[in-house]
Amino acid sequence: AHAFNGCSFLKTITFPSNSVVETIGDSAFYSSGLTDITVPSTVKLIDKQAFYNCKKLMTVTFPVTSLLRIIGVEAFYGSILTSITIPSRVTSINQAAFRYNYNLKIVNFERNSLLESIHLDAFQSATSLTSIALSRSLKFIGRSAFNACSRLKTVNFASNSFLETIESLAFGSSGLTAITLPHKMKAIGANAFKSCSSLTTVAISCASHMIIDSTAFTS
Repeated sequence: AHAFNGCSFLKTITFPSNSVVETIGDSAFYSSGLTDITVPSTVKLIDKQAFYNCKKLMTVTFPVTSLLRIIGVEAFYGSILTSITIPSRVTSINQAAFRYNYNLKIVNFERNSLLESIHLDAFQSATSLTSIALSRSLKFIGRSAFNACSRLKTVNFASNSFLETIESLAFGSSGLTAITLPHKMKAIGANAFKSCSSLTTVAISCASHMIIDSTAFTS
């Protein structure tokens, strides 16, 4: 933990091809000067605040063989990433992992993604994000996960999506114009789509009983 914390002149780091690193630890590159990094395929956990406030970090690359499972709390908080491809084995994007990534335009999920949860504030204020196609396996979108993503017009769910829960303020103050909710949905929380002033169409075709909070779509 804290291995390169505050190393403002550190621009690059290279891991050997036979690296066996499994964890990038708590605050490992906190406020460092990193501009890019290729994460070894053996890494299973990017711990909390690993790349927190790396204001020069533009590129993070994962090999197609990546074993990454968890992206930790505030892992890339405040970076200047323009795009990110989430490896297929990732199951959880934790609290504020990409919060205040103002330059983040593209978020892709590898084919056969196992992602189950996007937590509190995960992409909050990613104001350059215009669209996102969420993985079929996703079950849970946490509070304010995409809140204040003001240019986010399109969110696509797979036709056979497993999504069950959209928590409060998840898409509040976003730029959504229309949304079709997956048929396995069970709950939409308070103010989930609050102040989505461009939202004109909501399609609901849920096969099961769903609870929609009375304030879910308030202006």
